[in-house]
Amino acid sequence: MKLLSLLFSAGMMLPLCAALAQRAPSIVPELRVYKPGFVMGEDIEFILGLKGVSREQVAAMQKEGKAAEVVIENPKGKTISYPVDLRFGGLGTHYILGYNRLTKDAVFPGRYRLTFKLAGQSAPTVTVRVADMPILHKIQASLRLESAANFPQSLATTQAVFTIQNNTDVVIRFPRLKPPEGLQVSVRGKSGAWENYTFDTGWGSSRTTDTKFNVDEFTWDAAEALPTVTLKPGEKFEQTLSLQPILDSYMDAYKKDLPVPPGQYEVTLRRSLNVLIGERKDANAIFFPVRMPVSVTALFTAEKAQ
Repeated sequence: MKLLSLLFSAGMMLPLCAALAQRAPSIVPELRVYKPGFVMGEDIEFILGLKGVSREQVAAMQKEGKAAEVVIENPKGKTISYPVDLRFGGLGTHYILGYNRLTKDAVFPGRYRLTFKLAGQSAPTVTVRVADMPILHKIQASLRLESAANFPQSLATTQAVFTIQNNTDVVIRFPRLKPPEGLQVSVRGKSGAWENYTFDTGWGSSRTTDTKFNVDEFTWDAAEALPTVTLKPGEKFEQTLSLQPILDSYMDAYKKDLPVPPGQYEVTLRRSLNVLIGERKDANAIFFPVRMPVSVTALFTAEKAQ
């Protein structure tokens, strides 16, 4: 009877184990690009993630040395690959392994095929196109910032000016940011007791978060719902940026070290604007938005401790 009972139990367990195996979630590698086309001068940016994985599983894979890699085939058929660090970072059932990029100095026109492989599994291969877009040279974007004395208090009264001029024959669109949104700032001591002291800060970005990955929010779809600046051919947009938020952040960061000693301080402002060119039905719409970075550096002076 015991033998029969054991055989019966074993017979019941086999289909049960098979059913549990079928229901057990599998780890799915994922690779996403934020647009299917890139222009010369841009990095090919993509995001790696895992679906159906727990923190414990990621830790186990790291311990076991599970192999993960990205494989990229360029337009000439040459293949490059590099290992991926299985860092944990997640949102819901998706776990982000971080932003990755093929830098612009290694990019030329044509089609690229990107694949993310993990422990014998592969994400669906993603194909992106890279093209040269001479029209970009007809869009002029700039930041202006004048040097000033009496640093850092002069930041309260100093303003930067952001300008974008559309010299193309089509409409362009970009997000209407409220200062200091999208502004990145670096303050570096150039002389005096705080020489080489570096302060970096920023407000917001052109990215947002969904239930899967961080994705660029100013796309053709999103632009219909977001505050947008639209420039027709020949039009110009100008925006004044107050530096008061920079002063507030700087003084807060160094409040234990005040006063700011005399010396020269280099202030750099950066902004990266996502621009849609033409209309979404155009043949080149897959290449947009394109990121147009602008920056400016000015030297400020502190004659006495502030």
